Amino acid sequence: MFTLYTDRLALRPISRLDWELFLRLYQNPQVMRWIAEPLPDELVEALFEERLASWEKDSINWLTLILEERDSGQTVGLIGLRTDSSRDLRAEVGVLVLPEFQRRRYAGEALQALIHRALAHENYHKLVAVMTAGNEAARQLFESTGFRLDGMLRENSLLGGQWCDDCCYSLLSRDYLTLH
Repeated sequence: MFTLYTDRLALRPISRLDWELFLRLYQNPQVMRWIAEPLPDELVEALFEERLASWEKDSINWLTLILEERDSGQTVGLIGLRTDSSRDLRAEVGVLVLPEFQRRRYAGEALQALIHRALAHENYHKLVAVMTAGNEAARQLFESTGFRLDGMLRENSLLGGQWCDDCCYSLLSRDYLTLH
């Protein structure tokens, strides 16, 4: 397993010590607003156990990295990558940040580091991100890091008792590597 470093963050593998952060993220209504209803403890615990599994590029497990401030050691969120198709070298990415650390550009900083690792070192062909339509913060984050809108999946997710459209974004390795 590896740790990535940015100017302000260490992106390190998740461990059992991160349970409290994980629980706070998945039960926070502000964090979960565009993802799902806040989850009960037992579902969060099952998800946490899944995220602790070791990651290999060709496995179905998520690579989950904890965002930790390098100066303070404070954990602020997590970022993940999961191989969607090992044959097609495609992976899904996602990021969650605690509300008190949002708007500090931590998500973009972490996403840039993960994109670089995935495309330049792990040799993925394509990264994808799926988000609920209307999630402007996520749209801006992914567009600012080079992702492009591929299309919309109509009434794809049930959120708060309402069917919601999902936006599908992607970043191709050739587009990223041309600019970097």
